[in-house]
Amino acid sequence: MGKQFTGRVLHPLNERLDGGFVRRFGSRPPAPLEAGGLRASCYHHSSDCVVIGLIILYGGYQGGLAGDDLPAAMWPLVGLGVLATLTRVLVALAITLLWTIPAGVAIGTNAAAGAFPSASRPVVAAIPATAIFPVLLLVLLQAPGGLNLAACAPDAVGHAVVSSV
Repeated sequence: MGKQFTGRVLHPLNERLDGGFVRRFGSRPPAPLEAGGLRASCYHHSSDCVVIGLIILYGGYQGGLAGDDLPAAMWPLVGLGVLATLTRVLVALAITLLWTIPAGVAIGTNAAAGAFPSASRPVVAAIPATAIFPVLLLVLLQAPGGLNLAACAPDAVGHAVVSSV
C-alpha cells in the first residue's frame, strides 16, 4: 500500500512540483558529490516540503472547522491541552536523547560495548512493543512521580525505537 501510494500519488506530484520550480526559478547547477557519490536535489526536497506543508495546512483547516462549534470559553482549555501535550512530548524526547546519544556513542566507539547490543538485538526484536509498554508502565507507576512519569513513557519509548532504527 505504501509503495503504491508513493509511486502513484507522491512521485507524480513531486515531479510536477519539480517541473514547476524549474520553470519558475530556472535550473541550478548540481550539488557537489557527497560521501555516498549521489547528488542532492534541492528541488526534490523543496517539493517534499511543499507537499508536507499543504497537508499541514489542510489539517489545520479541518481542525478549524471542527472547532467552529466549540464555545469561546472552551478555547483556553484547548490551548492548555495543546501546551500540556507539547510539554509531554518534549520531555519524552529529552528523556530519549539523554540515554540514546550516550549509548550510541559508546556502542559506536567501543567494540566491547557494541558486542552486547549486536548479540541481543534478535532476541529483543522478537518482543512486540505492545508487550513492553504495559510492563514499563507498571514499573513507572511505582516510581516517584507515578502516573505523571508513566504518561511520558510511551512517547519516550516510541522516540527511542524510532531513533534506534
